[in-house]
Order: sequence, then structure tokens, then C-alpha cells
Amino acid sequence: MFSLPSYAHSPNEAFFKIYQQNNQLLMYAEFPWTIRKVLVERYPELATATTQAALENGLLKYLNTCIKAIDVDNQPLELEHLEPYTQADVHSHSVAYMIRFDRNKKLKQLSNQTMFERYKKQVNYHTIIWGDNTWEGETSVSRPTLLLEQLDPTPSKWWWCVPIVVLLLGIVVGIKKLRQPHQAA
Repeated sequence: MFSLPSYAHSPNEAFFKIYQQNNQLLMYAEFPWTIRKVLVERYPELATATTQAALENGLLKYLNTCIKAIDVDNQPLELEHLEPYTQADVHSHSVAYMIRFDRNKKLKQLSNQTMFERYKKQVNYHTIIWGDNTWEGETSVSRPTLLLEQLDPTPSKWWWCVPIVVLLLGIVVGIKKLRQPHQAA
């Protein structure tokens, strides 16, 4: 498993990492503390909520209205379960959740308008990992949707080795040529 990053937050930035684990499609979501204000503005009854479960149910409901994921078969994916992510690497001014999608299908498109109603300069940063490829992108008020086919995937593992191998091969070939005696014509 990979390490989940923790970011220092501006109140108008959120971070999302979508990946597969144990045959499930999961999303790690880290929100600034201002997400609670957004929830209370959308669902005023949450201002007097007395349980964490009520807030979490409100957050899941909210996220299902703001995040629209479409799989490669053009079918929508729903967010079906959310639980707090309480590891020590979560920034102190943010809250993090692990969210499970209703099925494990490769994404084609992701629209994420989380917190757009509160901040006109809201930016949602995304990392999407599928197999050996990683896509990174961001959604904002002016660009709320990511189409994975328009993003350049980067291999998530050994891509950095290619230039090093080419360089080493060039050095080896150069050394061999220098060691060969020159032939007179």
C-alpha cells in the first residue's frame, strides 16, 4: 500500500486520491476545516447535529451531489460508504475520509464540484491510480470535470529508470569505442 499524503490546507483546497484496493474502488478525501461550514450551509439541520454519524451521513449525501464519476462503460458510480481517516499523517487543520464507490470500475470521467458554492477559487486536486498508470488533475469552478483520456497518464512505478538506463548504455558504448584500437585504412 502507498502512503496517503497530508497537505497543509488553504480553506479553498481539497485533495482526493482514487485507487483500487482489495477489489474495491476507494477515494481518500482530505478537506479543509471549512467543509463543516459548507455542510451547514447546504443542510442547516446539521448545525444542531448531536452525533458524528449525522455529520458523516450529511457529508456522504453532499458528496454524492458534488462528485459525479463515470466509468468506462458510461455508467455512473455512486459513493456508498464513508468513514473517518484518523491516521497520524492528517494535517491538523483538515479532516480526512476513506470513501468507497459502489463498484470497482475504471473511471472515464470525474466531475468534482465540492465546495464550489462557498469559494469561487476552490481547487480540488486529484490523483487517480489504475494499474500502473497515474493521472493527476484538478477541478475548479472554470473546469469542474476531468476526462481521463485528455490527461497524460504517467506510469506510477519505474518510469524514471528509462533515462538512466539510456544514459548508462550510452556511456558503456562510448567506453567500448574508446578502448577499440583505431584501424588504419
